[in-house]
Amino acid sequence: MTWKIPFLHNIYPSITTYVDDKELLLKLKNVGGDILHVHNDPDSLIVHAGEVKGNRKLVFDVHDSNFVRHNHKTRQEKMAFAAADGYIFPSEGYKDILVETFSKYVKDKPYAVVWPLCNEDMLAINPLPRVRGIVYQGNIHAPVADVQLRLPYRIYTEFTAELTQKGIPFHIYPGSMYPEMKHYHNLGALLYEPAEYLQLLRQLTRYDWGLCGAQVKHRQWNLAWPNKLAEYLIAGIPVLVYNAETCAKFVTEEEVGIVVNSVDEIAERYEEHRERREIVKRRKYRYVMERHPMGIENTIKVYKQVLGESV
Repeated sequence: MTWKIPFLHNIYPSITTYVDDKELLLKLKNVGGDILHVHNDPDSLIVHAGEVKGNRKLVFDVHDSNFVRHNHKTRQEKMAFAAADGYIFPSEGYKDILVETFSKYVKDKPYAVVWPLCNEDMLAINPLPRVRGIVYQGNIHAPVADVQLRLPYRIYTEFTAELTQKGIPFHIYPGSMYPEMKHYHNLGALLYEPAEYLQLLRQLTRYDWGLCGAQVKHRQWNLAWPNKLAEYLIAGIPVLVYNAETCAKFVTEEEVGIVVNSVDEIAERYEEHRERREIVKRRKYRYVMERHPMGIENTIKVYKQVLGESV
């Protein structure tokens, strides 16, 4: 099995890694600073940080939520919300449902919405020669029984087959590569090994559209403002939205993509990528963490609030 490893220590020298919970706890305990900002999935990272935070404040960056995915509050997710002193949510939809669901723990603690935008220095990636097709990067699974029940929005069987029938190439950069993924190859998709992060962004520059959404309607896609949306934009490609309400609202307002309701509509409107791509080229400089109103400034506000400083 091949896993996606971001290799961020090649980009940011302060990055460190760990091999087990014991080493993680030791590093969290010994790291300096006044704040531990911890990104979940798994939620155990936040739970462990809470165990060793001492006098430091803990900010829980809620990238994903088991409750949103499965409509079930797990013990670890409740413990993670309880351990934190402040929260970062990736979208308004995530914020609304999770603040209400975990109100017992959030109470009067500070929180903000921060979109998972790319950093400004990633605007410098050089584009590669163009290749026709739609690209999807991120988690995708073969339709094995367990996944069909738990994560149906990660299955793209019918979508892949219909695109192949229409003669539209579908390029997949999965979060991990495992034997069952040949299912999509057999349906006509082009599969690529997980790549180092900046190389992945360069590869995305090749394609006509970047996909956000799935044929299956699901709360996860409706509420999410996913990092892949930002990565398509930083790569300079327009976004194709299918059953993803938050993404649909954004691309409609910003004119950086289109919203479709079927594969037939994708085929009918496919060539609109040319016009939308030009808009993305002009506007992508807005959609970075350092410049956008839903970016780093909101994180800094939460930091100040958990430390008791005025905003």
